[in-house]
Amino acid sequence: MPTVSVTSNSTEPTPFFYWYDAPTGGNLLQTGTSTTFTGVISTTTTFYVSEFVAVCESPRVAAVANVTAYDPIDVTANQVTCVGTPNTFTVTQTGSNNVYALSWSANPMAGSGVIGTETGSVETFTTTIPGFYSYIVTGTETGTGCVASDTIVTNNYVGLSGTVSATQISGCDNPNGLITANVTGAGTVLNDDFTSGILPSNMTSAGNDFALIGGQMRFTSSALSKNGGVLITNTTGLANDDFQIDFDMITTPGSGSPADGFSYSYGSNVVALPATVGSPVVGQVVGPTESNPESGSGTGLKLGFDAYTNGANTAGIYLMYNCPIWNQTPASSGVIAYINNVTWRATTTLGKTTHVTIKINALGQVSLWLNGVQVVTDAPLPASYLTDDKSTWNHAFCARTGGEYQGHYIDNLLIQYNNFYEYSIDGGTSWTTNNPIPASGPGTYTVLARYASVPACSTSIGSATIDPIVFTTTSTSNGVCTYSGSNANIWNYTGIYKCNISMGKFSSRNEYMVSNFGCNLSNLCSSTGFYYR
Repeated sequence: MPTVSVTSNSTEPTPFFYWYDAPTGGNLLQTGTSTTFTGVISTTTTFYVSEFVAVCESPRVAAVANVTAYDPIDVTANQVTCVGTPNTFTVTQTGSNNVYALSWSANPMAGSGVIGTETGSVETFTTTIPGFYSYIVTGTETGTGCVASDTIVTNNYVGLSGTVSATQISGCDNPNGLITANVTGAGTVLNDDFTSGILPSNMTSAGNDFALIGGQMRFTSSALSKNGGVLITNTTGLANDDFQIDFDMITTPGSGSPADGFSYSYGSNVVALPATVGSPVVGQVVGPTESNPESGSGTGLKLGFDAYTNGANTAGIYLMYNCPIWNQTPASSGVIAYINNVTWRATTTLGKTTHVTIKINALGQVSLWLNGVQVVTDAPLPASYLTDDKSTWNHAFCARTGGEYQGHYIDNLLIQYNNFYEYSIDGGTSWTTNNPIPASGPGTYTVLARYASVPACSTSIGSATIDPIVFTTTSTSNGVCTYSGSNANIWNYTGIYKCNISMGKFSSRNEYMVSNFGCNLSNLCSSTGFYYR
């Protein structure tokens, strides 16, 4: 603080001073025996001081306080970074009037990386605990007492980790395969591949057949009258409208008419396993927790995989919002979309694995993908979805069987906020916020992940392999490869897609040319003129 002092010329042992802001008149700023002006000034200021003796006041004398502004300092650093990533802080001084000794501190100190008495104009700190930190640098000049300081706040995300899974080539609708990055970080509600066999602390299970078994979450085995479910609480406390759910839905071989189905629910009143009160009328409104497990629970968002037709309750996929209905139909109130698709069902001999992706964007529109194929695009949710407080909304999965059955499992469950992460499967050459990531065909892919707002914090989270397609051939003729002009069926390795082709011998080396394709299966089914041996 700049100061100005005066000295008395009188013989008074304890002189009394009046401080004014003008030679005559003006404002009285201070009175007392202090020879120094005790107020605060920031610019050069002239005071007019008189001495008061008995009943007499002396003429005013000008006293000038010359103020030179101190040099400000400014600190810069990355304000959004990751725990464990070194962050360099640089101090810049504007002007040359002061010579400062610097000191550093942080709030909170624990986890900030500030240790001891750092004094440099360039310091590097590495946080060890996620959160917000205020870093304060103070410059003090010896002699003048001038002090300058600056503060910068950094947001330190938890470091990324995760796993990688692959959705194999499954036919003409998924000709190259998909790579899913299962990332755990600041924008992740849940990421679990269930290999630990331990139910996470934010999950509560229900039902007579629920189990974590073989690295998967089982809701029902392939048997009569089984059920199971799980409730997942949102531990982030965030109410983000824009998020995504990914999981592998697995059905295992069952009875001749596989049943009953599986569901995902999201809302304020969802439960692990609905009570299945039942109703004599298909499409009857029931309580939010009284519908069948394959129809989900609550009055929020539901995705039902209904495996069994019950009158107007047609088998297929139901996307719903505020639809507490027993055995809903495609025309029921609250059904946003019905997809006449049961390719995810098992058969008596063959199980199915379907990668499911649900995305809700910031506009409150929901989209759905099955094995990377989009089957619902930007279906609008009610306006109340965007205004509701979703910080306490929960997620739930459940399934059941009855007199008919199939196994119901999930794996590689990921719930995260959209556009929070970026991914690369080509070594960092290109990045995308889309997940799953379309592969370019068979091969092993290593996934890099980073926060979209912190490109420097990239981490390799693992690799996954898209397997080559394996074909078998069948023919009623005398051998496909030795019979000129025979017709054959070529099946892909999962046995779910058939290409009808014509074979014709065209050389003496017993090579045959496919001349007519009925599908487009990766490179093998891309055009005519493919040579088959």
